[in-house]
Amino acid sequence: DYVQNLTARKFYYLERNRLLTLLIIAQQRTLWQMSPALLLTEAATWAYAALKGLPYLYARWRALLWFMHHPEGWRPLRAAVQRKRRLSDAVWLQDALIGLPFNQLMDSEAIASTLDSLTRPLYKLLRPRKTASTPPQAPRPSSSSS
Repeated sequence: DYVQNLTARKFYYLERNRLLTLLIIAQQRTLWQMSPALLLTEAATWAYAALKGLPYLYARWRALLWFMHHPEGWRPLRAAVQRKRRLSDAVWLQDALIGLPFNQLMDSEAIASTLDSLTRPLYKLLRPRKTASTPPQAPRPSSSSS
C-alpha cells in the first residue's frame, strides 16, 4: 500500500518542479490554451496547502516566489529546450493525465474518488482541443564554403 509522506519541504519541490517542467517544455501557445486547466490546478493546490496548514501554504508561496527571484535559472533552460525540441506539444500531451492524483494526496479513498469525479469532467472540458502541432524550428546554421 502507498503511504503518503508529503512534508511541506517535499510539497515545495513538487510544486516548484511541476511548474518548472511545464514552463520549460510547453510552447507559449499551449500554455495559453491550457491556462483554464492550469488555473484550476493552481486553485486546487492552494486549497490542498490550506487544508494541510501554514507550513504547506508557505511552501506553496515559496515555490511561486522562486520563479520571480530566479529567472536566470529557468529562462535560459526554457529557451534551450524550445530550440532543440523535436516533438510537438500535441504529441506529448496526447497521453497526459486529465485530472489530479487525489488518491495520492488524500488518506480517504472516498473523498479522493469524489473529488476526482467532480474535477475530471472539468479537466476534460478545459483540455486544449488543438495544441501547437509543430515544434519550433531551430535556426539553421549558415554554411560558409571556403
